Amino acid sequence: MTQSRSSADAVVELQLQNWKDFVTLLEAERDALIANEGDQIAGLAERKVACAQRLSNVSRSASADLLGLVKQARELNRLNAVLLQQRISQTQQALALLRPSGAHAAGVYGRDGRADKGSGGRGFAVA
Repeated sequence: MTQSRSSADAVVELQLQNWKDFVTLLEAERDALIANEGDQIAGLAERKVACAQRLSNVSRSASADLLGLVKQARELNRLNAVLLQQRISQTQQALALLRPSGAHAAGVYGRDGRADKGSGGRGFAVA
């Protein structure tokens, strides 16, 4: 994961630098156009094309890295869902063991939450 993150960080940093270079070239081209410097404009156009190609290559690389991370995240999410379902099932089984079952256990407490008088215990004799 750290390697993927460093790779992604490097790609983003490279792309950011390429965009900064591209903007700088566009500003230089604007200045050359205003100053009517034809020779400089032609040189800047070649550099712009090269920079645009670098941007395109970095974007494709970043897209491939991103798709790889998306696939990895999807698979991890699927596995986590399986693990979560197993944990829920274990919890439900544990709760089922703790719940009373059958008619005898159902009468241990009355509706009011008090012990049921007919639970089968010994009663006191009334004289």
